[in-house]
Amino acid sequence: MLQTFHRLDATRGLHAKPANVTRPRRSTKALWEWLSARPEFADNRAMYSDGWTWHPLTAQAFRKHAAHGCVLLTSRSKQTRACCILLAEDEVLTVGFVAGEPSEVGRLMRMSRFLMLQKRRRKLRVLLPAKSPLIRALQRSSFEKTGKFLVYEKFLEE
Repeated sequence: MLQTFHRLDATRGLHAKPANVTRPRRSTKALWEWLSARPEFADNRAMYSDGWTWHPLTAQAFRKHAAHGCVLLTSRSKQTRACCILLAEDEVLTVGFVAGEPSEVGRLMRMSRFLMLQKRRRKLRVLLPAKSPLIRALQRSSFEKTGKFLVYEKFLEE
């Protein structure tokens, strides 16, 4: 077993767009260095989820998601404060990875709820390690715990 995760869901979107949430515009190298040094990166075992499957979170995968507009971030004085990967699947948006200060993560989650309404998705799902301090911040932002699951590593035979 690799890790225990909680799933938190929100079904109410936001009509007002939160301020100071952007997508990376330039090279993602500095953002990747910030992200890979965060404790959340180690807590997630350097993985992110698209909702059902867990994938290695590499610089290349991060760059690809940023190029497709799936990375959101907040910053102050040109310093990154929080970052998430937001992926769409059918009628659900999934925050497959999130890192940063709890108050700034709350801002990212409000933006995700705004995008959920804009993209006409019925649910926003966030997957966090069971011991993450961000769980309380999300519960204060109208998210409810809806599941707990174990992630195992599967070795494929050649």
